[in-house]
Amino acid sequence: MRLQDHVQAGSEIPGRPSAPARRGAAVWMSVAFGAALAMAVGILVSRGAGVSGVDAALRATARLGFAFFWLSYAGGALVALFGPAFDPVKRRGREFGLAFACVLVVHLCLVGWRCWIGAAPSVRTFAIFGAAAICTGLLALFSTDRLGKALGAKGWWTLRNVGLNYITFAFAFDFLRPGRQMTGQYLLEYLPFATLVVLGPVLRLLAWLKADLAPRPPRAARPRVVDLPGGASPPADLA
Repeated sequence: MRLQDHVQAGSEIPGRPSAPARRGAAVWMSVAFGAALAMAVGILVSRGAGVSGVDAALRATARLGFAFFWLSYAGGALVALFGPAFDPVKRRGREFGLAFACVLVVHLCLVGWRCWIGAAPSVRTFAIFGAAAICTGLLALFSTDRLGKALGAKGWWTLRNVGLNYITFAFAFDFLRPGRQMTGQYLLEYLPFATLVVLGPVLRLLAWLKADLAPRPPRAARPRVVDLPGGASPPADLA
């Protein structure tokens, strides 16, 4: 399959969602934001608003956001590889993506509080995860009807693929960071998410290969035009 075919297959410009779809997106966004906020507040109340408590809240909201992001990222590949049982996940890809963006708002507020108390993350952390936050904002912004059409099919395909894969890289940078001890706490906090962050790109690659290797339907043969003497019309079996 040519690159142009892949662009055409995955570049559906976001259209204006129906009223039920808008209500569904609002519900998912509200639930995600409320869950992230409740989680962050609960951790800060129980562990304090110092660096230790903020870091625990950051880890928790990052994992909650990743769950929504992964469903949005891998939904299409799951359908391509395992069939229509995963159609509900694929259909809600935009809702899951917007839910992830809402969790990210809470996460960034925690980052801001960490800076306020004098424990700002490193420049490298700001660069890597700041770029991922910008990608998330752009994807949410251009998933709207008007801006999506203004961007165009190829622009949306590029933004979607570059943005989603960069966000995956940022999560992988966190979950797969070397040097952690294989303790029970590590297995609980990191191993499931490290597995998923590797599995997501693998699923998308396998789905791409399946589409690329699928037999293409033969092109319709062009009718043969036979010029007969005197301009007579050819018989039907020669046309």
